[in-house]
Amino acid sequence: MEAARALADGNDAVFGPAEDGGYVLVGLRSPPPGLFSGPAWGTSTVMSETRSRASAQGLRIVELETLWDIDEPADLPRLAALAAFCTGS
Repeated sequence: MEAARALADGNDAVFGPAEDGGYVLVGLRSPPPGLFSGPAWGTSTVMSETRSRASAQGLRIVELETLWDIDEPADLPRLAALAAFCTGS
């Protein structure tokens, strides 16, 4: 809802940054050329590189709360702990 509102308010892009330096959400009013060309995908600099490209293009962006995501098998214990917490197991 917050992401849709950010775009409806006239922003060009909205990102949900991830703890690992990437993002968990990307929303765009229209795809800007080159915004996603060249970042070192799978690294901790993806969000910062995208942020720099957006700034260089003069895009108005909104960043939501930083969250975590699941990219690697090593992330699964955290998911299991969260599931156990949510279910009371």
